[in-house]
Amino acid sequence: MLIFPLLTIILLPLFLNGEKNEENKIIMENGTLSTSTMPSNSFFCFTHPRNSISLKEENFNELNCTHIMYGVMGIDNNMQIIPGNVNDDLVLSGYTNYQILNLVKKSKKNIKLFADVMYDSTTELLDYEFYRKKFIDNIIRLMKLWSFDGIFLRTDVNALSSYSFMSFLDEFNVATDDASSKLNGKKIKIILRINGPMISQLKHHLLKLATKVDKLYITMPIPNLRSKDSKVEHIDPLYTSPQIPDYKALSKVISEANTLYSVPKTKIVVGLNIWARGYLLTDNTSFHHGSSHKHEFKKSNYTGLYNGYYTLSEVCKDKNNEIDYSTYNSKSMNVYEGSNEEIDMTNTTDPGDLTLITQYVQQESVETSTVKISKREIEEEKSNASLIYDVDSQTTAVFGNNGLYYQYVDPQHESFFNKLRWILNNGYGGVGLTNMEGDDSDDFCGYGKYPLHKAVTKIFQFSKHTPQIGNNECTRICKVSPSTTIGNIFENLQPSYCSHISVDDITFTPIGDIKLPDESDKFIKDFENWDVDVKPYLMITVGQNMGSVQWRSLLLNYFYKEKFIKNLLKFMDTYGIKHVNIVWTVEKFSSSFDGKTFSKFLLDLKKALGFNRYLFCNILPYNAYSNFYQIDEMVTAVDYFILEAHKFRDVWDKKTSHHSTLLIESPLLEKRQMSADAFANDWIGRGVNPNMIIVEFSVGGQVVEMQTSAIRDTAMDNYIGLPVAPNNDNLRDGSKDNLSQDKICEIIQNNVTIQRFVEDMGVPYIVEGKNFISYDNEKSARMKAIWASVKKFAGVSLKNIELDNIGGTCPAMNSYPILKIIASTQICNQCKRESSNDVAVLYDSKKEDEVMKVGENNTKNEESEVCNKINGKYRTVCVYRLPQKKDKFPLLPQKIPYSKCDEVLTEDVLLLPNASIIFRDEYSKSISTRLSRQLKKNKKVPVRTTITCFLPKNDFDILLDDPQNLADKIVDHLVEYNLQGVELRCHSTLTPKMKKRYSEFVEVLRQTISLKLKTNSCTKILSLSLPSWAENVPQLYDVNVLNNLDYLSLDINNDMPSPTRANINEDKNENDIKMIEQTIQSWERAGIDTKKVLLNIPIYARSVPVDLNITRGLLTPSKSSGTVMVRRIEQKILCKELKKTGSVMRISYDHISGKSILLSNEEVTYETQDTLFYKLKYVMREKLGGILFNSLNDDDFSNECKQGMYSLLMSTKEALCQN
Repeated sequence: MLIFPLLTIILLPLFLNGEKNEENKIIMENGTLSTSTMPSNSFFCFTHPRNSISLKEENFNELNCTHIMYGVMGIDNNMQIIPGNVNDDLVLSGYTNYQILNLVKKSKKNIKLFADVMYDSTTELLDYEFYRKKFIDNIIRLMKLWSFDGIFLRTDVNALSSYSFMSFLDEFNVATDDASSKLNGKKIKIILRINGPMISQLKHHLLKLATKVDKLYITMPIPNLRSKDSKVEHIDPLYTSPQIPDYKALSKVISEANTLYSVPKTKIVVGLNIWARGYLLTDNTSFHHGSSHKHEFKKSNYTGLYNGYYTLSEVCKDKNNEIDYSTYNSKSMNVYEGSNEEIDMTNTTDPGDLTLITQYVQQESVETSTVKISKREIEEEKSNASLIYDVDSQTTAVFGNNGLYYQYVDPQHESFFNKLRWILNNGYGGVGLTNMEGDDSDDFCGYGKYPLHKAVTKIFQFSKHTPQIGNNECTRICKVSPSTTIGNIFENLQPSYCSHISVDDITFTPIGDIKLPDESDKFIKDFENWDVDVKPYLMITVGQNMGSVQWRSLLLNYFYKEKFIKNLLKFMDTYGIKHVNIVWTVEKFSSSFDGKTFSKFLLDLKKALGFNRYLFCNILPYNAYSNFYQIDEMVTAVDYFILEAHKFRDVWDKKTSHHSTLLIESPLLEKRQMSADAFANDWIGRGVNPNMIIVEFSVGGQVVEMQTSAIRDTAMDNYIGLPVAPNNDNLRDGSKDNLSQDKICEIIQNNVTIQRFVEDMGVPYIVEGKNFISYDNEKSARMKAIWASVKKFAGVSLKNIELDNIGGTCPAMNSYPILKIIASTQICNQCKRESSNDVAVLYDSKKEDEVMKVGENNTKNEESEVCNKINGKYRTVCVYRLPQKKDKFPLLPQKIPYSKCDEVLTEDVLLLPNASIIFRDEYSKSISTRLSRQLKKNKKVPVRTTITCFLPKNDFDILLDDPQNLADKIVDHLVEYNLQGVELRCHSTLTPKMKKRYSEFVEVLRQTISLKLKTNSCTKILSLSLPSWAENVPQLYDVNVLNNLDYLSLDINNDMPSPTRANINEDKNENDIKMIEQTIQSWERAGIDTKKVLLNIPIYARSVPVDLNITRGLLTPSKSSGTVMVRRIEQKILCKELKKTGSVMRISYDHISGKSILLSNEEVTYETQDTLFYKLKYVMREKLGGILFNSLNDDDFSNECKQGMYSLLMSTKEALCQN
């Protein structure tokens, strides 16, 4: 156990790299040299297997690559990434190459996998925003599907120097930032390949390119040996000579990027070529760089080509060992007789770059006593006479038995080591070898497999990847007690599950020393070694196991308290921790004096912590209800309050109850204040802002012993409120308190147990004999996460995650079931700019008139205004249902709030078997005519219409035989009514046989609309509506056609009656959001661009008749056996109904909707501003395109509810960060 301040020397851990310095600097500390950060060297290994070759996992086992570049992949005319090998993503048996690479990545852990992609600039596709977006989407899709970490992009100087390529990089960074939320916070990287000669050509662009990408991979170009040039090219000459000009020397070319164009050295990875080159020399005595050859080449046994390139193993096989290589003159052309010129291997031209390399490099087999070598000294060492060594180029060569002169890289020769040392000692970001296939993969040379790649690790000491700290997840604190943890917390824990991980076992002595148990110390080290790209914040909880006597002993002594605060700050500094949670809740306060003492301590602690460290404080329900907390003072000191919503059962309670009840409505709840809803409302009522409240739940279950045993087959339906055994000590028994989820799972599998879920309490329990077990399951955890999100609290805390089936034993293969469901369900306010006040923005019809007048008078910039308006990040498409004659309160066109919508979609007209398009009735048609006259004046907001296919499948099949005729009929309707596009609602009329012809029709329709309406490039003209249960999309639609649409409307109510949905939800424990999530995941797997998806949210209420089997207060309607008619209710009518006496109003956190029983014995579900807020935030979290607000007619456009006109529409602007 570590005790502060008994540690006299504090060794700061290496993980304190959250704040990185841009350059490595030497710092003097107590007379010793240290660096602020370690050099971060990378080793790029390239593998480009031939078309039919499968990768082998064992080939990577002995290599210490930090990055694997796999390819080379192509790009087709649709910007799809084309695999370079037939075994990449589909094989008849065994693993694909992509799967092999993922196995390597999993076993090597710290390795990064990149797709090696080549872009042909002659296609000019990146010049167009449409194709850039498609390319980026395809990159992200590949990354998600096969767990690549980024792309290694090859292209030419024309592309790299273009404005459109810079736009591509900017768009790529924005899109990958958005996509990171679905990749556990991982940011997709891009690395550019730069050929040496490009550096001077890109002199005005190189630095800008470097700032937009992860690394620049700079390499010397590979010569085309079959070109007309018949000069011998040495492999990556290191230095210049009379035969080696500056532009051919590695040291000159690479250093230019830094010295002339200011690219940071850490951004540069130096690429070395390792393919051997074989020449038939014109004169066998002349083989220096630039000498002539016969321009004839032998066939490579590996590649089967006659291009002059050979593998290292081929050189070893063909080497002529009969030649006395010592007779060949390898004297440096730079060294004159009597001279002893030194080569400066550091070659440091930047005096500010003082990286102390030797601190971090551990040579395993290569000794180097100095960073400078002498050409003369090396030249005169004739110990290795088995090859030709050129001192200037630092290259090696041999002759083959077939007469070829081989320029090759020898894995054991000093020349190769010298190039590696030059890269290392100059402080470049790393090295790459091109590629593995050119190395000796079969150990034919006798140096082991892949000797060139292994040689790199003899020179370089690769530092471990430094993860990003902070994953931008919703605040979700995962609390761990390492002292009671069995197993490895991090083995199955995804970084995105938690925003913070808190160590709960930190305690203190009465005199103010901090105590860190050995298990907690090990846990912190395990956290440090957790190999992920993005980590949650590490925080500590102090006092979790400390009683009131210990707290009073500490805080009532001024000197001990001050000592404790100082030691706590020292502890936090030592471990790089900026978040601390103070807990005095193990025992209750005895009086308000404890509260005053505690609040004074919090004020002192916050003053010492400052504004850069965050203070969290746990709140116990008993203390709050007893008015012991000094809230006015605590609000000043505390950043976030953590409400312990898992301590509603007292050890002295005499009846069974749940320790973590959510809802307050149930009559079974004896103490109504002992629920999370009541507790949070009480704290808010005391003046605490909801954005300062974090609600804490616990993973563990609790056991109490009842007086009598339960009988499984009894008719008794409720076990809450039953007497507890008088000598019940279960809650004080550590073995029965905090039951783990896997233990609860095992209990449930026992046939003698009784399970119940109390809907109006939002929690489950189990009865096993005399044992009453209260716990949380996935359903209750989902409800709690939704509740906390709808209430707009700051976040959620989950205690004892070590009990959350971390090993995936029971249920099998389902580790962290409670944490996982909370992480997938919780949403938070993701707006970067907070509203300046909490007052709702109201709709003003007078301002709408002003906007309309501006639209009438200003025609000069109409097109640009429309583009700016509809190309927002999240779009709001307002559905306007054309009123019918039967409507009592019609919404007329002049009342449409155009300025609050990105687009208006009228609904609806019908497509009949003869291809005629009709309205629902004549009144609707007259309204549409009136609207068309208005649209002539207003072109600021595009207006389209929905066409519903109202015909049998066979008739629709016939219409598709003439797609142009059908398209002309639709466009004629658009022209007649001044509409700018259409949404097709034809899913129920399609069959798989129609797939091809329907896709052709959609393309014809798009072209016809563009031609006849003369739309601009940014106008949204065509979309499709699909129901949420439509998971068979690839069978009915061409995915490429769908991705070319302007958007897809995901309708959660289309063609599915509400009672049917209710039964499905009840049977599967699902809600609308869960169904949507499943649909979106299936679409994403099919290749659909989910950013094109707009969620269709119904604003109208839906009611069904019910038979109440208990009371109105329980809201537990019995199921109806027959066909049930669903009534659609507008918001203004709903408000009147809910105000009538007898209505029961509440939010169903299971279904994420308002839910009430009307006097007419109807169960009605509806949207509230809170439930709508949740769904809109869900749209943002999932990176969907926006929403269809369905509809304006159903919102309170006349302010009957006294919340403002269009109150729900106006609330969407806040939720979508558009205020």
